Amino acid sequence: MNIAFFQADGSYTTQRVLINNVAKTTITYDASPGIKAILVNQDHQDFMKYRFDPVSQAFFTSNINLIADPFTRMVIYFYLN
Repeated sequence: MNIAFFQADGSYTTQRVLINNVAKTTITYDASPGIKAILVNQDHQDFMKYRFDPVSQAFFTSNINLIADPFTRMVIYFYLN
């Protein structure tokens, strides 16, 4: 699954993560580049139940217009509802 890490300008980088069939998966990432929001399952290729953390939800609610990729924007709208 791809996890997207968003910058303040709406750009993002992705990290590919293998999710195993366990109760909890821990992901390590470098937050020093100023990550403002995280989107799990960015390419929407996996079936999962997901909710935004409060910081990511606030960022996407206020800055959805900064997300250039229409598919990623659609996935974010899906999770916001």
